[in-house]
Amino acid sequence: MIWILWLSLLQTTDEPIRWSVIRSSGSEVKLSARILDGWHLYSITQKPGGPIPTRITIAADQPYELTGDIDSSPPEVHHDESFDMDVEQHQGEAEFTLPIRPRKGAKSSGDLQIKIRFQTCSGQLCLPPKTVTAVAKVP
Repeated sequence: MIWILWLSLLQTTDEPIRWSVIRSSGSEVKLSARILDGWHLYSITQKPGGPIPTRITIAADQPYELTGDIDSSPPEVHHDESFDMDVEQHQGEAEFTLPIRPRKGAKSSGDLQIKIRFQTCSGQLCLPPKTVTAVAKVP
């Protein structure tokens, strides 16, 4: 019985967020985070002093660079007693748009690796922060 409960918990907490590239061009990449019911993802604009905000970056060795701020779907904002502050979070799905351009001297098409560091929580637990890589095929 304990084994079944542990396996059930493992399956529900394994990957509560699925990241994907939904569109890419030479000027922008759009990412999607599909979030399982009962879980949430903290926003890229989450204020310091509370939960760990989502960070999306492009490393200096990549053929493209960011040209401005990353835009996201609007997060829900509510007061969280655990942090005693307002927190910004996404539920269900969140989209992020990255404005990009080729780096000087880099070829203007190919794979672009995007690093995403995030923390996800449910009403009962928070998983440790995690970093994943999304790969955009830039035409």
